[in-house]
Amino acid sequence: MKKVEATFGNDFAIERAEERLSKEGFKFYRKPPLKLVIYVRDKDEIEKLRTLIHESHGYLEPIPTLREKITGKIMAFFSFILYRGKKKD
Repeated sequence: MKKVEATFGNDFAIERAEERLSKEGFKFYRKPPLKLVIYVRDKDEIEKLRTLIHESHGYLEPIPTLREKITGKIMAFFSFILYRGKKKD
């Protein structure tokens, strides 16, 4: 299973999304203040979820995997070393 995170603008929107996700059978939990972490199995469920979240006025984004986090930190370190002495025009 893969986790995705949905962000909402207010309590009404997140409560509405929780109701709709429960009816559709998705497993999820709430992260304060206005985020939901939702478990999905395949791309079809992601597309269905994207529609539900969009209709509830939310934004859906994937949670980075451990590999993506490590790769991002390594790339940030090397870009810092490469570009630290260069001046911008």
